[in-house]
Amino acid sequence: MWCAMGERYEKVGGEQLFNAIKCYLRAEGNNDQEGIAITKLAKLYHKLNNETMATLYYKKILEFKELHEEIPQDQETIDALYYLGDYAKKCHNYILAEQYYNRLLDIGGVNKEQAKALLTETRQLNTFALKTEQQQQQ
Repeated sequence: MWCAMGERYEKVGGEQLFNAIKCYLRAEGNNDQEGIAITKLAKLYHKLNNETMATLYYKKILEFKELHEEIPQDQETIDALYYLGDYAKKCHNYILAEQYYNRLLDIGGVNKEQAKALLTETRQLNTFALKTEQQQQQ
């Protein structure tokens, strides 16, 4: 019921997005068995540029999927891996970003080529950061 109400508020948009979040939080607090609320919360926080909360809920999506599926490969998992990889890269945590992008490689499909490109970019950034750090220490 809480998810249904959240979806209605979401469709209205604008300031009602905050009411949608409240509904999804209630659904999550009432043991949302299907994981709908955490997915909606991750996407809404992402849409509202709340990186801290979006990151938290994208991580929760991965945890939920890993508990309920042998090898999660659905779109929610893919979205979470992209977001978390991009966020880790933005925070200069290149090793963590590589881990998320490597998981995308494992999923394969159309994501495989994009994951390869992201891995290459992340490795180059990591190499540059390490060289810069070494130069500063000298």
